[in-house]
Amino acid sequence: MNIVSRIKNILSSPRKEWEVIDAKQATVGSLYTKYAMLLALIPAIAEFIGHLIG
Repeated sequence: MNIVSRIKNILSSPRKEWEVIDAKQATVGSLYTKYAMLLALIPAIAEFIGHLIG
């Protein structure tokens, strides 16, 4: 499941999605690569877009 689907499901049906998340096994490494690195990219992408526009 990708992060966008996860966010949509958390917003639309949080109880059900948190049960799915709770049942899923995750390692520290997978959390870093799937979520933390993506979140860390947001400011860099926003700055890049800002430089393109401005």
